[in-house]
Amino acid sequence: MTVALKHIEEPEEINSQKEYVNYSKSVHDYSPAIKRLLDLSEDYAPGAERAFKDGHPAVWRQANNFVPPLLYSLGVTPVAYG
Repeated sequence: MTVALKHIEEPEEINSQKEYVNYSKSVHDYSPAIKRLLDLSEDYAPGAERAFKDGHPAVWRQANNFVPPLLYSLGVTPVAYG
């Protein structure tokens, strides 16, 4: 997925999570690995939604400590929302 990045000069101009991801991509453009991680973070929630629609269990919850690995071990996809 190719996305045109809006260049943000200062972090104070960030008003959404999407803008934060775009800002992070521009700040860390030296690192293909960070760019790939940020790309994966953008695709994770839609992928989890598709998996849920296809019958795979998913749970939307606040992310913290040991719970996401536990959910994965039970075959449930955890999706953080806050």
